[in-house]
Amino acid sequence: MSKKKSTASAKLVEKQSIGIASPSFGVLSGVGSIAEKLTDALRLQGALVHGLDNPTTTGYSESPMVEDCALTAAISLHGVTRWSDIQQRPLFGIVTEPSDTFDGSCVQHFRRAAEVLCPSEWTRAAVARCAPVPATILRLGVDADAFPFKKRQRSEKLRFLHFAVNNSDWRKGTDIAVNAFLKAFHDRDDVELVCRSTRPSLFQRDDPRVHAEFGPLAPVAFSEMLYGFDALVFTSRAESFAPIALEAMASGMSVVHSGETGMSDFSDLGLRVMSRAVPAQVGGGTWMEPFEDEVAERMRDIDRSYPAVMELAERDAQAVRDRYSWATTAQAFLSLL
Repeated sequence: MSKKKSTASAKLVEKQSIGIASPSFGVLSGVGSIAEKLTDALRLQGALVHGLDNPTTTGYSESPMVEDCALTAAISLHGVTRWSDIQQRPLFGIVTEPSDTFDGSCVQHFRRAAEVLCPSEWTRAAVARCAPVPATILRLGVDADAFPFKKRQRSEKLRFLHFAVNNSDWRKGTDIAVNAFLKAFHDRDDVELVCRSTRPSLFQRDDPRVHAEFGPLAPVAFSEMLYGFDALVFTSRAESFAPIALEAMASGMSVVHSGETGMSDFSDLGLRVMSRAVPAQVGGGTWMEPFEDEVAERMRDIDRSYPAVMELAERDAQAVRDRYSWATTAQAFLSLL
């Protein structure tokens, strides 16, 4: 047995099992939760992964900043999963809350984990400032099979999508997307913006070209929906990583985004816009707000230079496939053991 494997085995003997900290119910990308996608990838890597009989979400509402209480799976070299051991002290906690600061209650949860895994450098830096625990970047993956590349061809109507999932409209920048669209296209009837969310938007506009769609969306329906649009207007003020933006890129969409907060890890992809620091709406700290005029100009660029923009989108799609996969994420996770 190699020295590296012996060391990893010793760690597992000491801890008995590894807890994957992620909410069992959380849709953190278009096609599933972190726990589901990482567990599937780990199994493909040959790791022994066992589902727990009683995953809990008790701690999630108590500490939404760090998802280290809803354990949905465990890994063990011994084929043993002891819930009491994992519940007592998770080895890894995965942080997905988009914040650059955390309060005392969150720091207490961080300390329960021997190591905190962060999906971006922005999140890692925030944890490092707030808690005396090791914080490591574990970038999330993109399911390329769920989002095969399809080069867009311009149709009679140029279609933009803004996707807010079930999060705060304000954090997701729904107001910015709508206002920028109206600035970019004052009286054109060959363009439209669809704002998709699981709940009614606070930023509806009385304009027949701006549509609001509400309600839950199955993973398959989400991936199929993307192919009906030319571009994603991802005007979020803060993201821990933004997998949906990467999934849209993988599908061949042009993506407008700030390249700030958790999106700074892929700031070289998509159509980047300038932004400014603003106070975070929740949790304190600072978010980055895209300038409406910049977003409007990028939307005009897509309209004026459609073929060139879609060539760039094709290169971005390949870059996403080269950089981000759940297999790569699983390998990185296993290397930490």
